[in-house]
Amino acid sequence: MSSTIHLSYYATSFVWLQKSVEMGDAPSKAFLASYFLYRGARAAAAGVAEDAARGFELLRQAFAEGFSKAFFQIAQCYLHGVGVEKDAAHAVSLLRQAAGHGDEETPRAQAALALCYKDGVGVEADTVQAALWCQRAADSGYAIAIEMLPIIRTCDFCGTTPARQHCERCRKVRYCDAGCQAGHWKRETDPHKRHCRRRAPEASEEGTAPGGGGGGGGRGRPNLPMGSQFSEE
Repeated sequence: MSSTIHLSYYATSFVWLQKSVEMGDAPSKAFLASYFLYRGARAAAAGVAEDAARGFELLRQAFAEGFSKAFFQIAQCYLHGVGVEKDAAHAVSLLRQAAGHGDEETPRAQAALALCYKDGVGVEADTVQAALWCQRAADSGYAIAIEMLPIIRTCDFCGTTPARQHCERCRKVRYCDAGCQAGHWKRETDPHKRHCRRRAPEASEEGTAPGGGGGGGGRGRPNLPMGSQFSEE
């Protein structure tokens, strides 16, 4: 009985959302977009065929008309290629903006941005930025970010969390201490020295001083014998 009621609700909501859209209501355009973007119970209940391009256009209109919450969803469309050509780099640019909007979608944007930095999607992998954005989302109480944070801060050598230090040379791996860094650098199977490349100079990201260091302020960055560097956050 409960599932039947929910399906009926979705069908009824779709009808009223369409009426609100015809009246020019921007939030309704964003909500209606979800019926076209994703196949699921609500779309099936309303008898709506998937039309991602139309869903994306509704989101674009909603944001243009002042509904800021649609911005995060637009970024997600670019990130996954839903309703628009996939462009991960543009998605990251949009997520950075969404992460500073200060609305209900801000923590979600921050967590999505953290994953992009963690996995190197649309941006060069950077474990420092990944942890920074995930921490901001977690500080807002966003449950997914709270679950993600220990994973992002896992030592790439021994698996311990939280690992609060990172390779300053590439900023792509994390360690508990210099011992794990040294072990990872020269281990026989897939050593880090095979992949570590110094990052090209770039403009600093929000929350990070030029030159990197994850807020370490220059602390704990001795030159190590294997030619890499080590930084503590």
